[in-house]
Amino acid sequence: MKKHILLISIFLVFGLFVAGCVGVPMTEKPIAIPTGPTPEPPTSIPVFTATLTPAVLPTTKPLSASVPLPSQIAVPTPQPTQSAIPEPVDLKGHLAYYSPRFGGVVIRNLESGKKPEERITDDWSSDPAWSPDGKKLAFVKGSNPDEGYNLYIMDVTSKKVVTVTSGNHVWDSPSWSPDGERIVFRALSLVSKDPSSEGRGYGPSQIMFVNADGSGLDFLIDPYPSFKNLPFSEIDTENPCWSTDGEYILFAAQVGVVSKGEDGKFYGLDREHIFKVSLDLTEIRDLTPMDLGSSGGPSPYYWFPACSPKGKKFAFVANFFEEDPFNLYVDSLTGADKVQVTREMMVFNPAWSPDGKYLAFSSEGNIYVVKADGSMKEPLLIDEGDSPSWGP
Repeated sequence: MKKHILLISIFLVFGLFVAGCVGVPMTEKPIAIPTGPTPEPPTSIPVFTATLTPAVLPTTKPLSASVPLPSQIAVPTPQPTQSAIPEPVDLKGHLAYYSPRFGGVVIRNLESGKKPEERITDDWSSDPAWSPDGKKLAFVKGSNPDEGYNLYIMDVTSKKVVTVTSGNHVWDSPSWSPDGERIVFRALSLVSKDPSSEGRGYGPSQIMFVNADGSGLDFLIDPYPSFKNLPFSEIDTENPCWSTDGEYILFAAQVGVVSKGEDGKFYGLDREHIFKVSLDLTEIRDLTPMDLGSSGGPSPYYWFPACSPKGKKFAFVANFFEEDPFNLYVDSLTGADKVQVTREMMVFNPAWSPDGKYLAFSSEGNIYVVKADGSMKEPLLIDEGDSPSWGP
């Protein structure tokens, strides 16, 4: 019995051994642990040292009286430019001018600065001119250039319009007499062109008068018969204005002058000068005599005289050499006190303010204002338009 129990025990132990070997296979090799002598720890840890040399700082010198403190350094004050801050102006009165936006004449109140909201005239109207009392406005109108432009007068309050001239002429550039009774203007005749061409051409250009009611139409200088020894062509005159004292008419007229060419020869050239003519024709004076300049260039062009309402002055437009623009000038009626008002601008149609301090003009489709003494660096833009007239 004991023998059987022993055998059974041996078989059970052997079975368990085999089962364990089959269930958990040994695929990794055992790690070999070195069996050499164990190294001893170092007896001391080395310490690294360095010698630091203090830096030598520069010696601070005391400030002397000749060295300014930051608070003592003068910093220039920025000066405003004209484009950023316009020069102060004191504009008064009403400006009438042709407005391409409205297609007719408009009026702008300069004190309020409010832009016009409507036109006061019909289509094809331009060249407004205020009467001295500011109650009436003369202007020209025409529906077709081939049929001419006639002169009209409007009562500004009632808007009633009176026809002053009629016919196949171009009546333009009106200017009132100081008493408001008469108007001087340019009369440009229309003539037939060559039958092969369309439309009509322009004939003689003359200075004429008319009463405010349309009566008394007459020439300043009668072209029939022609005067002798006139310093200008009596059939090529334009841009008249009436002097403040009522005794003279100023206008631009074509003259024949002599200019030295590049070949050294002298040639006759047509130029515009400004003349002062008394109403009785006893005095005729060229206010802009020929001035060849230091370079011997051609005589300048002078256009658009505008008589000042205050004092014996007039404004005009001129270029002194062919490459120059037409700038604005002011001179006395003696022609000896010329002042340049604008620079590098193409100026047309100058008009004085009622107080004589400012000038309005048109340039490249816009209306500008400047001081008449030439002190403004940049003109003040008012609005787009042409042909200004300044009234009270």
